[in-house]
Amino acid sequence: MQGTIILDANILIRAILGKKVREILFDFHQKISFITPDVCIHDAEKYLPVIFKKRKLSSDLSLGLLADISQLLQIIDKSIYEPKMIEAQKRMALRQFCRSQKPCGARATKQYLFMLCRRLAAHLWHKYTPIFKAQV
Repeated sequence: MQGTIILDANILIRAILGKKVREILFDFHQKISFITPDVCIHDAEKYLPVIFKKRKLSSDLSLGLLADISQLLQIIDKSIYEPKMIEAQKRMALRQFCRSQKPCGARATKQYLFMLCRRLAAHLWHKYTPIFKAQV
């Protein structure tokens, strides 16, 4: 593998709804390690049926496409990253992202993704990161 890219739930959803992301995943899955935490898969499973229903499409189709895309990914189980979530929440509290002692949920997950990127020397691909074949 030449590199590692960590995907968030928004990119997984874009892989199902669009063409460009899906093409990149299929074209480069043998050269690049695409990683995502299981929580991102669960988020996509939660929101894709709703999106497909609004578009008057079968939600079964969305979950089938997600299952196909998932075969190209290395999915990290919650048991691996959950202990790091507390560390991520503490870091976020220090940075004043969290204003209470309550768990930060999605923000802590995003912080964990950033920590994982640093440890793996990987790049995070999320909805604000444009990525094109020329960059891969």
